[in-house]
Amino acid sequence: MNHQLERGGVLVREGAIVDASVVSSARRPTKTLELLPQDREESEGEPGVTETYSDDAEAAWLRKGNKAYYGYKMHVATES
Repeated sequence: MNHQLERGGVLVREGAIVDASVVSSARRPTKTLELLPQDREESEGEPGVTETYSDDAEAAWLRKGNKAYYGYKMHVATES
């Protein structure tokens, strides 16, 4: 790579390379709906639905290129 840069008139003495790889989460981003009992008294309010998502609080949806992933970004850096 350095030879190609030198032929183009660019001389690199030092620098850093950073890579961001994707690590998939072991948990899948599942959506859970819990129905509340319908036999509740009116004083407690209307029956409804409780909505929760994956319990992996550190994982998130991310995009690399045109593809979506659910997991983490792992960053690696090296100096030359």
